[in-house]
Amino acid sequence: MIEDSLASVESASIDDERRMKRVFVPFLYATIATVLPALVAMVLSFGVYWATTLNLLVLLGLCFGCLGLIRFGWLRLSFQVFFFSGLLYVTGLTLLFGGIEGANSVGYLLLACLVGMSRGWRCGAISIVFCSALAVSVYFLQKYQIVTPQVLPFQAEAGLMTIIVGLVLGGTMLFLALRQHEEALALARRELHERKEMEARLRLVSERFSTAFHASPHPMLISDLHTNEIIDINHTYLENLGYTREEMGTALSDTVSFWEKPERALEAYHLVKKQGYVRDFECAFKGAEGRVGRALVSAEIVDIHGRKCIVWQGFDITSQKEEEDRILTLNAALEQRLLEHNQQLEAANKELKSFAYTVSHDLRAPLRGIEAFTKILLKEYAPKLDKDGVHFLQNIQKSSENMEQLIESLLSFSRVGGAQLHKQKVDMRQLVWESIHSLQHEYDLETSEIVIEDVAPAQGDPLLLKQVLTNLLSNAIKFTQHQPFRSIRFGSYKVEDDHMLYYLSDNGVGFDMQYADKIFDVFQRLHSHDEFEGTGAGLAIVHRIIRRHGGNIWVDSAPGEGTTFYFTLEGEEVPEEEVERKKDPSRQTQPMRSILKKGVIVHTPVGMQSMSFQSYGDESEKS
Repeated sequence: MIEDSLASVESASIDDERRMKRVFVPFLYATIATVLPALVAMVLSFGVYWATTLNLLVLLGLCFGCLGLIRFGWLRLSFQVFFFSGLLYVTGLTLLFGGIEGANSVGYLLLACLVGMSRGWRCGAISIVFCSALAVSVYFLQKYQIVTPQVLPFQAEAGLMTIIVGLVLGGTMLFLALRQHEEALALARRELHERKEMEARLRLVSERFSTAFHASPHPMLISDLHTNEIIDINHTYLENLGYTREEMGTALSDTVSFWEKPERALEAYHLVKKQGYVRDFECAFKGAEGRVGRALVSAEIVDIHGRKCIVWQGFDITSQKEEEDRILTLNAALEQRLLEHNQQLEAANKELKSFAYTVSHDLRAPLRGIEAFTKILLKEYAPKLDKDGVHFLQNIQKSSENMEQLIESLLSFSRVGGAQLHKQKVDMRQLVWESIHSLQHEYDLETSEIVIEDVAPAQGDPLLLKQVLTNLLSNAIKFTQHQPFRSIRFGSYKVEDDHMLYYLSDNGVGFDMQYADKIFDVFQRLHSHDEFEGTGAGLAIVHRIIRRHGGNIWVDSAPGEGTTFYFTLEGEEVPEEEVERKKDPSRQTQPMRSILKKGVIVHTPVGMQSMSFQSYGDESEKS
């Protein structure tokens, strides 16, 4: 507000100076242009008109002095000097020569007109009062003969000069007054035109606002900030509440009863008055038919045609809140069901542990007895039995061994699901070597090639990951036993910022990918037991271990073309250069070192530490 006042004062000051320049400066030049020729004429009279000459010299000097002040930027000072000096000049001439009834007293009128035209009507009125007071003072001084003006003899030439100067100055004043009047009229016309245009724009804006207000799909209300009078309500507001315009009342306080909690309405109102707005104020409202809804209310103080108002707007969120309540109810029901399901799972786990204990102790003991007695019968009574009897005993022994393997696989599968993970950095290359070492006693590895590429370390449980590699290698060795030359390859790639992709491929019999979804199910087999031994639980155990580590495992295979297993694990950071080298085969320029150990060729990049199989005996190296 203070800045606006200062701006208005500054604007008024600029207008005042502009008006002074347009009136006062031309008046000074007109006075000089009139007085200078008259002064020359008086000087050429060789002192005959010395009094008139002296008056003209004083007036000319005053004009030039004021122009000098204006040139230095002192316009106001110049005007003040001219006005007060002019008053002294006119008063002096009137007291000395001719008195109040003389021609010199006309100077008071000229000065008053000049002030009024230059500084406005207020300053003009003050100057008229001031000049009138001086003229009255001169009159009484002359009347009571305190001062006796000298009456000079009439001189035609001097009188003519005085008349000419007076007429020119008077004409100048009239010209300036007319020009100022025309400029004022032009300014008034321009302001009137601008005001009409502004009114038209305001009317257009008002119409647009009114259209948008009443066509808004959201409830809206406008109230006076100070009187709380309801100025307007849109149709949506009335439709949502189910009231007519008359039932809404005339004051904002009449609408408080439509709020389920009136104190919330007062809270929103005080917030608007305090900070000028409110956003997304949640509240509950009551409709005409008792319907209770929820809404988000926003409001802001705006200026409408110079009137401070509050524009209220609501957003009906009743359906959203009902949906949220329904979701919360469903979530509560789901949480209850999940709790019950977890309890059922806990009970099932307990039963599974009890079952595992039963299998481990109650079922395995009879199987061991059957197996032991069968061995005794084969050893002690085989000569007394015929060929069929021996065959039957051998079948019993083999079946009991298969049953023992099934029980052991089932127990392993159960233990994997409940075992606690102890994650640490795991050297996967080391685990592969250890797995090969442990499998050499179970399988014939003659004419086998196992290629171990650059393998990145992983984060996981070393015991469980070793079981993964052992099962995968065992699976690869088993399904390549009918190949003339067995080839197995193991390596890794970086696939994400913190995950590695490991793969193990073989050149075995393979299988049809339409059965790939069954391969990780427990006790599922794609080949007959007579063709390839096994219980069918090894890959199920691998799948469970990888999933427990937060990774994924999948397979790619084709009949007669071998099989490749892929699995992901959380890995250690690998340099980008190393990742690019592994992706580009042309950059893998390291020579390979082949280690021949009893027909098994194990390839590893030069510089890597190679494990020795102590049971193999001597080894020879080939480059």
